[in-house]
Amino acid sequence: MAAMTRCALPLIRRLVRCGTIGFAYGAVLGALFVLIGWFPSALAMHADDPTFLLHSMLAWCAGWAVVCGAVGLVVGLIVSVLIDVGDRLPDHPRLD
Repeated sequence: MAAMTRCALPLIRRLVRCGTIGFAYGAVLGALFVLIGWFPSALAMHADDPTFLLHSMLAWCAGWAVVCGAVGLVVGLIVSVLIDVGDRLPDHPRLD
């Protein structure tokens, strides 16, 4: 059991690390997408109604951050599994 735990711990750490990094990058990119791509046009269209802009901007920013963060999490987990599989494969095939 201890040997199995020792083998699984690096994989779990790598999954958590890559998933966290992927989620963070995805969330930041999703929030930036809203702030850069959507916010200026919404500001121009709804400049006379500041309450719409505040609530709507926060909702869109949070929504896109969560969606893009989830996509980043999935990509991070896939990269983590690919790294683990690559570590287990031999570097060069034997020709004997």
